[in-house]
Amino acid sequence: MFLKKRHLEILKLMKDTSKREELKDKLPEEFEVRIAELFILGFVEISGGDITFTDVGRRMLEIIDK
Repeated sequence: MFLKKRHLEILKLMKDTSKREELKDKLPEEFEVRIAELFILGFVEISGGDITFTDVGRRMLEIIDK
C-alpha cells in the first residue's frame, strides 16, 4: 500500500480533531477506507470513538507542515 495525497490531507484534518464523528462529517464518502489505510500504514491508532496519531504519524505531520 502506498501513501497518497489524500492520506496526507486527512492527517492535516486530524491535527485539529481526533473525534471519529467530526472527521466522518468532513469526509463522508471515503472515511472508513482511508482511516483503515492509515491504520494499516501505522500512522494512526483507532480506539473507541477516537483516532490518535502514532509516533510515526506525528513525525509525518511535522514533515507535512514544513
